[in-house]
Amino acid sequence: GSGVGSSGGSEGRGSRSKPPPRVVVVGHSLGGALAALCSARLAHDLDVLALAAGGGAGGGAGGGAGGGGGASVVVPTAVECVTFGQPRVGDSAFRAALDDRSPQLNYLRVVRGGDLFARVPTSGFWLPSSNGGRFEVDYKHAGSMVWTQADHTAVVAPKGAPAPPGFNSDLRMMNPAGVALDHAGYAYFFPDELKQAWPTAGDLL
Repeated sequence: GSGVGSSGGSEGRGSRSKPPPRVVVVGHSLGGALAALCSARLAHDLDVLALAAGGGAGGGAGGGAGGGGGASVVVPTAVECVTFGQPRVGDSAFRAALDDRSPQLNYLRVVRGGDLFARVPTSGFWLPSSNGGRFEVDYKHAGSMVWTQADHTAVVAPKGAPAPPGFNSDLRMMNPAGVALDHAGYAYFFPDELKQAWPTAGDLL
């Protein structure tokens, strides 16, 4: 599934102000793919950018700017996107749009071990009926990535960097049981929340 929330805001007059609000979008698996698409749109929404700049809805990306004789305004992060086990959703042009032309978007993908679903679909030849009449399709991931391992270590690939060595040739992807466990295991990153959502019999007694 996927979800959209907001964080930040401002306190009452006379108190310390909080950072400007931003939209936070999260999702797992197909929900992660939808979260990426949603974030790509929200990162260019004028109302969202205005809120992040400290203005108000409807004020445009420069809503929080004062004077300054036309000086450029640095807009803080407006949209945070975090996905878990997300499949690819776009091509090279889509990746460039997110990585190079969406400065208000902070986009992170989390991949667990040998999760095959985070590595598909692959580039290659597909049925043209589902790809706008094209036989050859180019699928690319965008954003930065954290690839976690069974020993609790992690490999980080910054935005724009190639996939880490072994990521696309991981032999664990050949084990269906392991793939299923890795793809379903992201909830274990949040043990406290997991316990609240699915209490054990002992917790209920």
